[in-house]
Amino acid sequence: GTYGAGLGLGALLRSDLIRGVLGTQFGHVSILRLALLGASVPLLRPLLRRPDQHPLPRWWTPTAGILAVAIAITFALSGHAHTGDLTGFAIPADVIHVLAMGLWLGGLATLAYAVFPGRSVDDLRGAVPRFSRLALGSVAALVVTGSFQAWRQVGSIHALRDTDYGHLLMLKVVIILVLLVVAAM
Repeated sequence: GTYGAGLGLGALLRSDLIRGVLGTQFGHVSILRLALLGASVPLLRPLLRRPDQHPLPRWWTPTAGILAVAIAITFALSGHAHTGDLTGFAIPADVIHVLAMGLWLGGLATLAYAVFPGRSVDDLRGAVPRFSRLALGSVAALVVTGSFQAWRQVGSIHALRDTDYGHLLMLKVVIILVLLVVAAM
């Protein structure tokens, strides 16, 4: 609401702007996303237990998968994918894009925080190749869906050079390339 009204951060908590946003599709989908995120909190508890002593219950993976897809759909329905041309392709592409990004970056964070510290190279021989296959599939999905969304959103090579959106998109590509180089090492 603050951004749409052209106001500064001081207006962030203005009730009229909040009500205005909550009355839109973006507001409805954002509330749904918050509810889904809240519903996902109980799924974190089994992750905090030692897997060798307490394996994940059978219901955990399908439940987490369904919640992940539902949360990804909220991004597609509240962002640029649900507007413009080819929305029937753009919404599923955006869902796949968000899920692939979550798997890749979430996996990198998990490796860096929970797997790598204190482990020998021999201990990592099983985890790293498994993650690398997942990462390769995720990055391939990101490239395909991101290219489609960029083509759909930007429309021309000139727009990459001449628009703020094009500049941000190119910055995002550079950041992803840097992450790929770091991940390859």
